[in-house]
Order: sequence, then structure tokens, then C-alpha cells
Amino acid sequence: MPTHPAVQAIQTERRDLDAQVEREVQRIQASMEGDVSRARSRVQSLQQQRRAAAAPAPAPATNAGGQQRLRDLETKAQEARALYESFLDRYQNSADQSQLSAPTTRLLSAASLPGQPSSPQLRFALLMMLAAGLLVGIGAGLIAELFDQSVKNADDLEAKVGVAAISSIPTISKRMMRQMPPAERHPSGYLVGRPMSAFTESLRVLRTVIVYSKLDLTSKVVAVTSALPDEGKTTISMCLARVAAMSGQKVCVVDCDLRKQSINDVIDIETDVGILQVLAGEAPWRSAIVKDPNSDAHVLPIAASGFTPRDVFGSDAMGNLIGELREHYDLVILDCAPILAVAETRIVVGRADTTVLIARAGRTHIGAMRAAVAQTEAAGGNILGIALNYVLPRWQSYTDSLYFNESKSYYSVS
Repeated sequence: MPTHPAVQAIQTERRDLDAQVEREVQRIQASMEGDVSRARSRVQSLQQQRRAAAAPAPAPATNAGGQQRLRDLETKAQEARALYESFLDRYQNSADQSQLSAPTTRLLSAASLPGQPSSPQLRFALLMMLAAGLLVGIGAGLIAELFDQSVKNADDLEAKVGVAAISSIPTISKRMMRQMPPAERHPSGYLVGRPMSAFTESLRVLRTVIVYSKLDLTSKVVAVTSALPDEGKTTISMCLARVAAMSGQKVCVVDCDLRKQSINDVIDIETDVGILQVLAGEAPWRSAIVKDPNSDAHVLPIAASGFTPRDVFGSDAMGNLIGELREHYDLVILDCAPILAVAETRIVVGRADTTVLIARAGRTHIGAMRAAVAQTEAAGGNILGIALNYVLPRWQSYTDSLYFNESKSYYSVS
């Protein structure tokens, strides 16, 4: 406000400064005017001396001296004129500066104190960032979906691989797995502990397809393999054995993966006698059988030091072993190594009645699945179909063996 003490003090100080500037300008202007006046007098004196010197000399003897004096006076006159012009320029500059220093503005009203910053506008910036992030996320998801070549559901398998999906096995949530006892927190333990779950029902579908899909052919010996490692083939083999044993069948799982021996970890066993000792003639197969503690299924494992570079699966002993197991059990499951990673799997699938390939939803590449199908057929294997493992609910279609989202009321848990 104009009556505010601080405003009045500033205005008083401004008037004092304007008065000081005005006095200083007047002093400089007076000084310049004196310098100009003196320079003008000097120029006039020199011009008079010049005219006097230019008058005719009375005698020729003094004419030379007069000419020299005339030149000196002309030089001084030029110097005086240059000095005069310099003083005149300085005076003119001082007058211009005094005119420029005069204030040309005036205060109409005092500015009000803002209640919030005008920039940056945090709320607007946050909304723009959220919108941009949403657009980028949607775009990245669309691009990832466009270039994703993995199988997701039964439609992908039949359309892009050309082999039927005989079962879609859902993934087990971490929350449901934590409800199991610590020793049974794996899919085969979950199957026994939750017999009415959708997971267990999908394994029943797989067993039913294996047993009853071809009534005119006997499918007692089933080779279970996958295209690549870590797609769940051993887990599916053990779960299939348990659900078959729970249904009343006599079932035996034969561990044919000499490198990983995963079944030993699933049922937590250690043995010194396994399939290699049986094939070498060191022990009968009945003495190497281990009974699954959670079901009536039998397991023919691999001993702790169970790897050999010899071709054991192509031997006559392997053929005789499969023949004896076929006569003794209703279902024999050969848990094989990945067919694209291990050459010996191609021998085993040729000895089985049928072969089930395991694919992991969202991970197994379509090209790898096609190669696995081609390798199995080239080895003489009879492909029954593909079991799709780790299927998420959002990936399922009506082509899947069980449409879980629409059939939840039939299962106690997922």
C-alpha cells in the first residue's frame, strides 16, 4: 500500500537519489560548459593570432620567420578545435544520460503475495506422468504380445504346433501351496492333500486320456518328455503316477533321466540300487523298486552315482525290463530327459507304447515344440498329445480340457 512505512521509506530514498543524480548532472554540465567556454576563447585567440601572422610582412628578411609562426599557429588552432569538439561530445553525452536516468514509470498498485507456486504444477505433472506411463505400459504389453512365440493354451498348440492338447494343468498359487505342510509343498504333495482341486482333476483327465483314448491299442508304457529342461515333466510324471495309484491302478515310474535324477528329490529317497544296476544285471528290478510313501505307486529310481556314458536304453536288457514291467503293472511311466537336450530320450520314446510331451505355458517356444514333435516322430515314438503345464486362468480357452474359470463350483480349491 502507498501509506505503508516501508513503501514511504523507499519512495523517500528514491527522491533523495534522484536529487543527488540531478545535482551531479548539473555540476558536470557546468564544468563542461566552462571547459567549452575556455576552449572557445582559446580558439578565437588563436584565430586572431593567425590573422595577424597572415598580414603582409614589411620586409622580405622577416617573411620566412612569419611563415613558420603561421604554421605553428595553425597546428595549435587544429589542436584547440579537436579539444573543443571532444568537450562538446562529452557534454552532449552527459545531457543524454541525464534524460535517460529520469524515471518513466510509476507504481499503480502493489503486487499481492501468491498463496501457491505458479510453477511447477505438481498435480498436473503427476497426472501427465501417470497417463504417459499407462500408454507406455499398454504399448509395451501389445508389442510383447505381438512378438511372443510361446504357447499359452490349447488353441495355440493345435493351431501352431498341429498336435492336440490332451490336458491343461493349472498353476498352483503360492497362497494355496503355503497351506500345505512344509514336507508336502510341491505339486505331487498338493495332489494328495487336495484331491478335489482343479489341479488334481486335470491330472485325472491326463490319466483318462492315456488309458481310454485308444481302446483298440494297449497303452501301458507311456514316455513323458519335454522339449527343453524345467518344463515340469518329472513333476507331471510323479503326479500322474500318484493319481493313477489313487484310482486303483498298479503303476510304476521309471526314472530315465540319468543326469538330473529329479524323482529322488520329489519323494526324498536315497538308494544304492537303481535302474542302471538292474540293466547291468547286478540286481533284479524288484529289489530296486521303492514304494512312494504317499501312495501305492512304485518307483524305479536311479542310484546316487547313476550316470554312465554307455548306451543302456538301447540294450536288450532295457527291452526285457520294459516287457516285465508291462506284464506286472497296469501303467508304466518312463520319466525321460528333454528330447532336444539328450539323445538317449529318442531311444526310450521308441520303446514306449505312446509318448506325452509336456509344454510350459507362457515359456515353451512354438519352434521348440515343433522340433520336439519332429524328433519324437523321427525316433518312432507314437505321440498321444501335449500336456500344457503351468496354465494361468487368463490364458485358458474353451478348447482346454477343463475350463477352470467357469467350473469353479466343482472344485474345492484351484
